[in-house]
Amino acid sequence: MLDANQVSHKCYTTSSIRRHSIEWLRTQRGLDDPFVQLTGRRPFSTTQTPSHDIDYVFTFEIKVDSISTLTLNTPAISDHLGIILDINLAAHFSQIGEHKLLDRVQDLYDQVVQDPSSPPIQSSDSLNNLDTQLTEILLAGEKICTKKLKRR
Repeated sequence: MLDANQVSHKCYTTSSIRRHSIEWLRTQRGLDDPFVQLTGRRPFSTTQTPSHDIDYVFTFEIKVDSISTLTLNTPAISDHLGIILDINLAAHFSQIGEHKLLDRVQDLYDQVVQDPSSPPIQSSDSLNNLDTQLTEILLAGEKICTKKLKRR
């Protein structure tokens, strides 16, 4: 996510994209703007101020299922609105599916809900093991992605 402090319409001259603007950076690096991809336009505002769209989320080769702004600025008090980006992690990180992490998290959740008196240490250990495995998978994915350059 970028807080560019640049209103989207200032990215353009009368005939082209303004050099060194946030939109210029996006196009030069081959990034996608999920707001434009999914809704066909930038949001009206990304702050509490109307017509003040200055925050950006750009992606690279990631299918975004949905994107939206939050109308509330809680729990963090800010003049910026929160931005929700929904992606299907299992589709992007096949190892998550291979190791059945989502199923194991659901099983752990069901176990805790069904038996709240179960020893919390056992549940914590299971959750920490899942977290460690997910972190390792995400770091491996990040390592692969950082070596993948379309152009320098």
